[in-house]
Amino acid sequence: MTTIVTRLYRDAATAEALAAAMAGVGIPAGDIDVIAGAENAQARMEAARVNPASAALYAPHVEGGAALVVVRAGFQPIGAAATAIRMMDSRQPMNAGVENENEYIRTEPKQELFAGLSILDDHRLIFGKDKGKRRGLVSAAFNIPLLSKRKSRNSVFHGGRHFTTWMSPLLSQKRGTLSTLEGGGQMTRRFFPTVSRHK
Repeated sequence: MTTIVTRLYRDAATAEALAAAMAGVGIPAGDIDVIAGAENAQARMEAARVNPASAALYAPHVEGGAALVVVRAGFQPIGAAATAIRMMDSRQPMNAGVENENEYIRTEPKQELFAGLSILDDHRLIFGKDKGKRRGLVSAAFNIPLLSKRKSRNSVFHGGRHFTTWMSPLLSQKRGTLSTLEGGGQMTRRFFPTVSRHK
């Protein structure tokens, strides 16, 4: 997007001083036009990308001695449109009856810049310059063995040992028994007879 900022001033000296001040804060001088004088005023405004309807309202004032400042504020530098509007409004512009003095227009890309380029064609490798050729692994291209073959192992430790046997025998094979106490026997008989036979 480009913002066409236009303001009308009573004389060319004020307009020229404003244009120099805006260039001094970073707005490109090539994006600033001062249109003054009666000769081809409206045509010069339209060439500066002023809306034809707005140019028709500005033209009689410019032909009568006023001056129009036109700024084409694009993406660079950032905030150029806001800076231009603030600076231009601070210089007491004239009211020419223009409804929209800050007009946003769409900037179309220049097609000649893309002549001979075919990025989005019918090939699936749209980002490759050598399309259709097998490139191989990235690791091989940089001579770095990022990927290596692994041997089949049952252990995460070097040497193939299990974690439990390396640290401690957490799991062991138990003999079949009815008691949870070492050596067998019931817990009640060892500590107190909770159940007894009755005669």
